[in-house]
Amino acid sequence: MVDIRTLGGFHVRHKGLYSSSKIISCCSKILVYLLINNNIPQRREKLADIFYSGLDMTHALNALSTNVWRIKRWIKDHLADSSIEMIANRRDVIMIGSDTGFMDVSRFEAGLARCSFQDNNVLRSDQRAAVRTALAEYQGPFMDGESDEWILYERERLHCLYVQGLNEMMSSFAAEEKFEDALDYGRRILRIDPLREYVHREMIRCYAASGQRALALRQFQTCRTLLKDECSIEPLPETISLMKAVRNGAPVMDANV
Repeated sequence: MVDIRTLGGFHVRHKGLYSSSKIISCCSKILVYLLINNNIPQRREKLADIFYSGLDMTHALNALSTNVWRIKRWIKDHLADSSIEMIANRRDVIMIGSDTGFMDVSRFEAGLARCSFQDNNVLRSDQRAAVRTALAEYQGPFMDGESDEWILYERERLHCLYVQGLNEMMSSFAAEEKFEDALDYGRRILRIDPLREYVHREMIRCYAASGQRALALRQFQTCRTLLKDECSIEPLPETISLMKAVRNGAPVMDANV
């Protein structure tokens, strides 16, 4: 089965290896757009405007028709064993199929969809395994290197889902008092988004609750410095209150602290 990778840049794998099959840049973007909007008819004029905005509509529609034909042939050659079918008529183009598991974005979103907290904020073991597998699919920004408007929108949406998945893993481990695991996920979030103050707070709690008060205070100083240098602001009152609780040796795992 072909594996279409979009997280970290577009490429195609076959049996774990980079595929020698080629699909030109514009074709790859149209293919990915249609797969992401699976089962939603796309007007030809809309597609022409998205992918060929530099051409007049007549030439744009002609270019679209040529590349739609190329994509249909590519699907026939490389996705014949999948449930995906591309249908194109004079008005619309649509990708039809219920299973797009050959695409990393589909696997990523399906895994995160299983992530729902129980009452105590702890993920079940099967949920945790699904989320961990989904997070491993995220190898970098969606369609890295491309800057189309729709790609930028999807890139931000998927990045936010990735951070949300990391955060829910962090919170789940913290609720189970598996503080080192929680801290590891917190560090992963801050490596890509260091200004998320709530993550700094959760890490301060985890450090303090595991007896590492000096590291908790150092985390607060890191947070404070970042916010001051990057945003010219001070930490939120709840972060200040948490820091004071750490200094006083008070319990810190209460979310209201």
